[in-house]
Amino acid sequence: MGDRKSYVVGRHADGHEIKLGASIVRVHNGNGYVYAAILRDISWRIELLDDLSEQARLDPLTGQLNRRSFLEIAENECERANRHGTNLACLFFDIDRFKALNDCFGHSSGDIILQKFAELARCDLRTIDSFCRWGGEEFVALLPQTDLESAILVAERVRRTVEDHTFALPDTRTAKLTVSIGVSDATGPGIDISEQIRQADDALYKAKQQGRNRVIASIGGQPEQIA
Repeated sequence: MGDRKSYVVGRHADGHEIKLGASIVRVHNGNGYVYAAILRDISWRIELLDDLSEQARLDPLTGQLNRRSFLEIAENECERANRHGTNLACLFFDIDRFKALNDCFGHSSGDIILQKFAELARCDLRTIDSFCRWGGEEFVALLPQTDLESAILVAERVRRTVEDHTFALPDTRTAKLTVSIGVSDATGPGIDISEQIRQADDALYKAKQQGRNRVIASIGGQPEQIA
């Protein structure tokens, strides 16, 4: 029990499980030494640590992964794809003209838009896909075992979902918005996750240049395919 994160699981009199910290003490009982275990209910402390750990992994506004946690997962997915020779696709999202939306409707409405966008995009992804708020109005998704053609289909599905959605804002106001998406893919071995994210970002930049509200994929490291 030397590890502060260690605990034993016990059962309360009413049947529910509790987490117990144990201290072992050596005492003399007159005939010799015996050992006694002192158990304390530390459920609250374990739950607090779990909550803090979860909060450290997530973006506080959208509830999605933050960049640091996403990159940790991405490194692991990259290693797995390299080891097994499988595909790995990356989607880079940017909400179109978000600053103008923020200026028009206010920052509280901007927060609502970010939250709803994250919810919509996450619903169009699989459970095994990782999704994070990269920063500001930018989001990134990593799709294991997904080739370029399939990744483009996913990106296009998200693009249409966002385009078709009416965003409800305070005071009965509504907003319509679009998203630009850059797509990259790679096949192991030899995947460099930083390079793959960069290629998706370059494709996204090209999508913004070509008029926004579109999906552009990186082929051979060059953003040249419009979906």
